[in-house]
Amino acid sequence: GFFVVTITNNGPSAVATAVVTDVLDPVFTPAVNVSIQQTGVQGTCSWIGQTLRCTYGQFNVGQSTIIRYPVLVAESV
Repeated sequence: GFFVVTITNNGPSAVATAVVTDVLDPVFTPAVNVSIQQTGVQGTCSWIGQTLRCTYGQFNVGQSTIIRYPVLVAESV
């Protein structure tokens, strides 16, 4: 399956660096062999254990990104 996160800078000003993190519940496992997809502002995303971390440079007011990342569900669920 996939999770989708939408990030938007609603102001009042731009940011030089934006960092987005999302920690998976233990019933999910990152599908590290499947690409993380981004629409809009492009950043660098990687997995650190159960945490997805995406870093973005300049993020102007009104800009947004959609992050779609793959996960696996534990067989016991």
